[in-house]
Amino acid sequence: MPQFRMFFLLLGLLFPSAALAEQVLSVGVYDNQPGVFIDAKSGQTKGFYIDILEEVAKKEGWKLNYQFDSWANQLKRLEKAEIDLLVAIAFTQERAKLYDFTSEMALSNWGQAYVHDSKLQSVLDLSDKQIAGVANDIYSTSFSQLLKGLNIAHHWQDLSGYQQVMQQVANGKADAGIVPRTAGIVLEKQYNIIRSPIICCPMEVRYAAPKGKHPDILNRLDHHLKEMKADKASFYHTSFNHWFAGANQDGLSMWILWGSLGVAIVSLLVMIALLVVKKRKEQELAQAQWIATLKTQESQSVHTLNVLLKTALIPMSLDQQLRHILETLFGMSWLPLLAKGSIYLVEPDRGALHLAACIGLDAQTMETPALPDYYGPGNDHHGVLFICSEQHGHYQIPIQSANTLFGLLNLYVASDHQPQEKDKEFLTSVAMTIAAMVERKYLELKVQKQAEIDELTGLPNRALFHSRLERAIAVADRSHSEVVLMFIDLDRFKQVNDTMGHKAGDRLLQEAAKRLLACVRTTDTVSRLGGDEFTIILPKSTPLVYVEYIALRIQQEMAAPFHLEEGLAEVSASIGITLYPRDGADMEQLLQSADTAMYHAKNSGRNAFSFFDYTMMAEALERLEIEKALRLAMENQELLVYYQPKVNPQTGVTAGMEALVRWKKNQTEFVSPGLFIPIAEQSALIVAIGSYVLRRACVQTKRWLDSGHGPLCVSVNLSVRQLKQEDALLNTLQEILAETGLPPSSLEVEITESMMMQNVDSVVALLHKVRAMGIKISIDDFGTGYSSLSSLKHLPIQTLKVDRSFITSVGEDQDSAAIVQAIIALAKQLNLKIVAEGVESRQQVQFLAQLGCDEIQGYYYGKPMSSEDFSHFLQQPPAC
Repeated sequence: MPQFRMFFLLLGLLFPSAALAEQVLSVGVYDNQPGVFIDAKSGQTKGFYIDILEEVAKKEGWKLNYQFDSWANQLKRLEKAEIDLLVAIAFTQERAKLYDFTSEMALSNWGQAYVHDSKLQSVLDLSDKQIAGVANDIYSTSFSQLLKGLNIAHHWQDLSGYQQVMQQVANGKADAGIVPRTAGIVLEKQYNIIRSPIICCPMEVRYAAPKGKHPDILNRLDHHLKEMKADKASFYHTSFNHWFAGANQDGLSMWILWGSLGVAIVSLLVMIALLVVKKRKEQELAQAQWIATLKTQESQSVHTLNVLLKTALIPMSLDQQLRHILETLFGMSWLPLLAKGSIYLVEPDRGALHLAACIGLDAQTMETPALPDYYGPGNDHHGVLFICSEQHGHYQIPIQSANTLFGLLNLYVASDHQPQEKDKEFLTSVAMTIAAMVERKYLELKVQKQAEIDELTGLPNRALFHSRLERAIAVADRSHSEVVLMFIDLDRFKQVNDTMGHKAGDRLLQEAAKRLLACVRTTDTVSRLGGDEFTIILPKSTPLVYVEYIALRIQQEMAAPFHLEEGLAEVSASIGITLYPRDGADMEQLLQSADTAMYHAKNSGRNAFSFFDYTMMAEALERLEIEKALRLAMENQELLVYYQPKVNPQTGVTAGMEALVRWKKNQTEFVSPGLFIPIAEQSALIVAIGSYVLRRACVQTKRWLDSGHGPLCVSVNLSVRQLKQEDALLNTLQEILAETGLPPSSLEVEITESMMMQNVDSVVALLHKVRAMGIKISIDDFGTGYSSLSSLKHLPIQTLKVDRSFITSVGEDQDSAAIVQAIIALAKQLNLKIVAEGVESRQQVQFLAQLGCDEIQGYYYGKPMSSEDFSHFLQQPPAC
């Protein structure tokens, strides 16, 4: 007893209680549905940000103590370190000076304007309007600054919460209200208001802690956020879909992108108008003229936005992009328009030197960087910097979002002009708006890239593969050269995926992609079409000896073991190779030829490569003809069920029979099962054939039992496809037994050992359901797969069938005899019936009888026969 006390004492020292390790965190929350709020019914704190925090807390052993207060008060409490964490706070550089943030954002967000009147479509329409927002809210503050910078007169209402903002708009007491888009998604359903195209201030929403207080907490939050966001099946995405149904995590929808771009254009033009004049009256007049121009061209602006969106930012500089915007909107060169106002928008390169004469700057001045240390470390990249020359104003405004610098907006003024403070504020708002436009464009390009890249491996996906192959074919046509296409399928990948799990399969595919890339040149394209299928495009004329070298290297790389976290995995590659234009006149034909060559390599024993030739196509066409004829055979009832007896070698009594399908084509000649069964398996006809055989066998067995023959048990083979359609198989078995009246104990289903091992868990679960119906289960071809005693112990089986390959060698091969003896001994230990198939000689019968084999099946007692011939066989039992 003392020893046990000491053991538990040591165990307690090694594993301290959860209570001792638990960390209590005070978490500030406020009303920001559906991100964070107090549920009125339960009184519990809920929302998306709460879900994520609680999921992390559960993994880290934190205890969360929620403190509810207004938004303004929570900011004060965070700064005074009265709370440990604040959820759902937008990140800004100003706030980063006061608080510590997670590096990972929880969500992207922006300000969304809701209106009562659908005519309010742009910021210009908000002139002299009542606008509501939440006090100290980043989106409301930024939007107010934007309106002030644009000199748009308005009446601002500071409210305490987003619901109050929406209510104010719905009641007509405010013309527009600014709320975060996440809050708007939920609240807009409660009020009769309109979501406008007006947006502002894209932000990253994160978690924050008091300055310098909890770096470890923020680091753990970053770790879990990054992990959950990367996994599409994680709790993060489940919670997002729950709280923000209909929203898009990746960014703005297309119409929002247009709206943002429109705001940027308006901001840029009004900015130019503001800087053109020096005096207030002239400034107001110019602004009114610009606004009038924009309003008259509103429809044209919307129309041209589609053109603008098609203009890539790379390799165009940001300055070129802005110039393109002006040219497109006004339908003429921007230079004459701006020259009258003595303001010039130029590119900071030699291409702009011809403009020097317009503003009196020499080439050396134009080439000298105005901000030489702007990119240096430690500089503030978020202010608006103004540098003026002796005679001319030279303004450079950084266009950026967070830590990303997109470019510089360069403005040259022909006469000296010092900007006032309000001009600086306005230019800052403009820079923010243009940055939002650019960021949305980059996100659009990123989404486009994601649409063309396989997310798992990083390789081009099927869509980009088609594009690359079409391009390679077009180049080959122009240069009268060839294109080589390799189609690669991984052998035994499904077995790895089923036995080791999908994550292991994903890791294997990622490693396989790396190995394929290592086998080819940088000019070649490796793509993943899906599953375990890859392609390689070798453009232009590639020597066949080099193609063979690549194929051999791929075989070697794929045959090498894959060291995964779950264990060692082994696969190989079957490769089909085609040449354009020899093997196909277009992309579709070339891909079909490559697929045909790949299957030829796989049927040749796998881990092989085959160049396409038209005999393969002939074989493929022959398979299609057989499949077509097989479908007609089912309609014309040319498929027959034959029966091969299973006899007790001790008594000579027929204990049962195996039902086998035969095809008597045109009622004259038999088609070999080895020819049509594999084709039926590939085309899914095997499911219908299997159901037909099962029904006919049960009907006939019931007749024999009713005639006094028995007891008899009929065995019917199940296919892989039938096992995959679990519900359909179980329903079919129930229906057939009910219709025929056959006792379930008189039916036995057979599956092969390899089928059982492909997906052990699901197959075992299905077999238990079949056994619960009273149906017997047999493992066919035992000894040829990978099953073991430990796996057999958990299977609801009654019979093992020894594979014919061992029986054939009995008497000639001592190893085969030893294997048969071991299998029979194993069956006896597990109380299983043992059946030997493929028995053809008296010597084999005697050998098996001495070992205690229960039943024998083979030509020695009878070949598969029709139901009529089997009836005669039952009346004349064979000799022992």
